[in-house]
Amino acid sequence: MLRQYSMVLFFSFLINFSAWATSLELAKTPTFVDTNAISLELIPPPPLTDSLEQKMDTTILMWEQSRRTYYDTQRAWGSVTLDPSYFNEALGARFEESRFPQLFNIMQTVLADTRLYVDAFKVHYKRPRPYQANPDIKPIIPVEESYSYPSGHGTRGMTAALVLAELFPARREALIKTGVTLGQDRVIGGVHYPSDIEASVTLAQALAASIVASDTFKTQVKAAQDEINRISLSQKSE
Repeated sequence: MLRQYSMVLFFSFLINFSAWATSLELAKTPTFVDTNAISLELIPPPPLTDSLEQKMDTTILMWEQSRRTYYDTQRAWGSVTLDPSYFNEALGARFEESRFPQLFNIMQTVLADTRLYVDAFKVHYKRPRPYQANPDIKPIIPVEESYSYPSGHGTRGMTAALVLAELFPARREALIKTGVTLGQDRVIGGVHYPSDIEASVTLAQALAASIVASDTFKTQVKAAQDEINRISLSQKSE
């Protein structure tokens, strides 16, 4: 009996240790996101180094590199420093902190929460950047030291787009298009693989769903309702 009990304890330890070893390690507790809503299993591991998927990723990157234009470069540079004002055009309003401080702060928190999860996934998967794996890939925007999978800009941009689309449904199409374009520009810029962007969309969808369901988020949105109404009115006057 004692031996059986010891074996049960042993296997229980292994199961718990396995769960602990593969869990996401966040730098701090997010403000809006339910920590139980996002698990390591949400996105699959990146393609293996010598896999067909990896070769396809690289082929697409090289193709984009061969056809990118001056305008592609300018657009890609526009999203290097990503903050809520990136969505000015999609919102149809000058979304600046000085004009809409409460809503701007909410979206900064959305971006900060998203970064916590992106960083945790990056550290877990440790995928090298495309230009680190292949010297033929020439980035046209600033390179970064962080890992590649999933895309941080792609995840933060799409999460913000989805959250803003909940607040401004009339602008949903333009907001989502802006989030998609941001992710594509990271590939065109030579700093991410297409599969990095695909994973970022999946992660963004889960993060946005958790954020908009958060009581803390709803409370802050209610306090910022006057600002939201002002933006909505400016959209109608376009």
